[in-house]
Amino acid sequence: MPNWKTYESSVRLLSAIVAAHPGLKLNYDDVARFYGGDAKYKAVWSRMTQIKNTAKLLTAAVDNGQDPINVEISDTRGSTKAQGSDWHFSLAFSCSSAPTCLALFCNFYY
Repeated sequence: MPNWKTYESSVRLLSAIVAAHPGLKLNYDDVARFYGGDAKYKAVWSRMTQIKNTAKLLTAAVDNGQDPINVEISDTRGSTKAQGSDWHFSLAFSCSSAPTCLALFCNFYY
């Protein structure tokens, strides 16, 4: 059973969602709008680039018959754990149509 309260499990979950839906196209302007504050397209794009890179590692593990739980989840800051409340996210799903199946709300604090 995963420990859902850890930084790594949060990154792994979001990366697994991205890996499981390779055709998923997120509107980063809308994600930034729902995030609020000073979030802009570029900030969301930057964070999602890191998530997509982790998703590629998970995909490669699955394609090679390996358990993706053994893939090390790392962050650009060189840590697999957030310091304090550095990063947090929550997800909400709405699957009324396939292309717009995922509504994503990222809350990351730097």
